[in-house]
Amino acid sequence: MSNLGKTLAILAAVLAIAIGVIEAHRFAISKSWEEVALKELENREEAEAQRKNAFDQLLKANSDAKRMAGEYQVKVSSLETEKDRLKKLLEQKDTDLAERDRQVEAIKEDLMALQKEFAELVAEKTRWQQTRDDAIKEADRMRRENADLLARLRISEANRQDLKEDLLTTREKVVELEKQLAAFEEAVGGVIPKSPVAPLPKIEGRVTLVDNKEKTIQINVGLDDGVAKGMEFTVFRKDQYLAMLTVTKVTPNSAAGTLSTIKGKVRRDDSVKNRLKP
Repeated sequence: MSNLGKTLAILAAVLAIAIGVIEAHRFAISKSWEEVALKELENREEAEAQRKNAFDQLLKANSDAKRMAGEYQVKVSSLETEKDRLKKLLEQKDTDLAERDRQVEAIKEDLMALQKEFAELVAEKTRWQQTRDDAIKEADRMRRENADLLARLRISEANRQDLKEDLLTTREKVVELEKQLAAFEEAVGGVIPKSPVAPLPKIEGRVTLVDNKEKTIQINVGLDDGVAKGMEFTVFRKDQYLAMLTVTKVTPNSAAGTLSTIKGKVRRDDSVKNRLKP
């Protein structure tokens, strides 16, 4: 019972007593003394009963108030305990949040490091791709040079074989001519007069293979055009003198030799013509 209820109960008891007294007084005036005394006695008994009832109610209200106070104290204690628990939980949450913030910052740093490493790997990949492309180009260039060298080697081998055959044939012809000359001199008994040297034919052609590093070239004229080993050719481009070619190898359709007196870089399709000597 609340304090208001207790107060109302006490006021009700006091009011009942006051009403009894008033009624007793009124009754005493209108009735005889005995009746008044009896009535007063009854009123007192009734008032005592009401007072007792009010006191009992007051005791009960006080007991209820104590019980409620105890329950309230228990609830307050429970709430204080819950408050302490929530406070500790909040502090733990704050600690966890700070730890998570630290972990997030560490993750951000790791992510930035990974992004930097990734950018470096991409740049390294680009460099390797460029290196690979350069290597492929260099390999293609070397394959072309190798094919060119193989072609030149095959030509040189063919020239060497032809020269061997020509040398054998020439030696045989020289031996035969020497025999014929000896027989003729023996027959005529004198020295054979020398015939005048025939003039060299004019020979013109073009450069087909060039190796400026080794200072060698190949031209598209050969034995069939009157080219012989030791002949000299002027190499030129339009009216520009480039170098002098001395023939060292000859085939029926081509010749090759070394460059000298170089004044410019010789290229494929440059012109050549032989030097006419008296």
